[in-house]
Amino acid sequence: CHELSRFDEANDWFRKCAELSGIRVPATRVATIASLAVQTSGQLAHRLGVVRQRRETTVRDRDRLAAHIFTRLAEHAYFHGDVLGLMHATLTSLNRAERAGAVAEMVEGFGGLAVGLGTAGQHGVARYYRRGAISRAESDGSLHDQGFAHLLSAVYSFHAGDWSALDRHCDRGAAIFDRLGDRFRFQTCWVIGAYGDLLRGDYAKAETGLLAFGDDAEQVENVPVRAWVLAGLGLIDAIRGRATEPVLRRIALARDDSMLHDAERLLCDGIRAAAELQAGHSVEAMEAASTALANMLRNAPTMGLALVSVTAVADVYLSLVETAGATPEAVAAAQTACRAARTYASKIDICRPRERLARGRLVLAAGRRKAASVLFREGAAEAVRHRMPLDEALCRLAWAEVGETVAEQHRQRRLAHAILERIGADPWLVWPRDEAHRP
Repeated sequence: CHELSRFDEANDWFRKCAELSGIRVPATRVATIASLAVQTSGQLAHRLGVVRQRRETTVRDRDRLAAHIFTRLAEHAYFHGDVLGLMHATLTSLNRAERAGAVAEMVEGFGGLAVGLGTAGQHGVARYYRRGAISRAESDGSLHDQGFAHLLSAVYSFHAGDWSALDRHCDRGAAIFDRLGDRFRFQTCWVIGAYGDLLRGDYAKAETGLLAFGDDAEQVENVPVRAWVLAGLGLIDAIRGRATEPVLRRIALARDDSMLHDAERLLCDGIRAAAELQAGHSVEAMEAASTALANMLRNAPTMGLALVSVTAVADVYLSLVETAGATPEAVAAAQTACRAARTYASKIDICRPRERLARGRLVLAAGRRKAASVLFREGAAEAVRHRMPLDEALCRLAWAEVGETVAEQHRQRRLAHAILERIGADPWLVWPRDEAHRP
């Protein structure tokens, strides 16, 4: 079920297997928190070298099975935005794997913990575990273990905006999985790399990479990965300022599948909301945005590929607030969307520029120009730090609206349009839209 992307069904089977095998899985949030404290202490003991591997074959086999089950539960938690579940399952998996001396599960545990720690903002420790995953896989693991270590390292690197590491891990992981004939994970590495190109403003390379799977990603068999490809192509169309109809068609094609995780549904709904708003379909845009916001409030997302969709939802609500006569209900909805975006950006570093932009627009609509200026400046600084040129340009355009002097306003606007011209972007829903200075 897991390999067929029937993840909810797979999750049920893994939990049933754990129950039948005498492996305890916490059933409540309180129990998970208590167990997380125990597992954290256990991992510290492993790092200090005070825990020895089990000698009994039966016990080691159960630990190995538990490590495998908790690795899959961690993956499920990641795509459902369950940070607590992700951290608990990853730590438990790693502890059980180290007790059993199970190399494959240890590699996945190290790599998964890097991802989990990254969402918690613990990047120093996350990088330690990223290195540990690669080192253990190369010293003791199989070729598949090495590929998995690079894949998980790529996921963490994407979230953190560590682009040089992202390129290295995506290239190495894709090469290994291509050699092994594992198309699902080969395509996953390839797509993550393409999204990295997209965020860095290399749209030609990103589009070439995604179109390698066909105009409608027909060469991708895995349902979630196909959604990622179609959504990525839609994002490139949005950034290039192309027509909305092909984007809406692709998103409908990707979204119409019951096997998608909440993360992929959010990815699709956010892009659809942006396309509908760009097309002038306000009712449809609000429908898509409302569905995506309910998703975010139900399960705070952790998938990095969804960063543009998260802020696109806020854009739709902000477009209502910024019109004359905005209702209190519209303002409240925009505040909720911005809070959801802020929660997401606290876990996914590369979302911070767009999140600051959205929050700045919200406070500016309330007449707080100085607070908005601070947020727009922070957004631009975050974009520069993460080398995300489009995000920098968008934040500078907003900054120009609240600059203290005319000279400052002109300077920020010139810088923004120079960036847009350099990267060849004419994005939808730019705020504020200055048609006279479009590249």
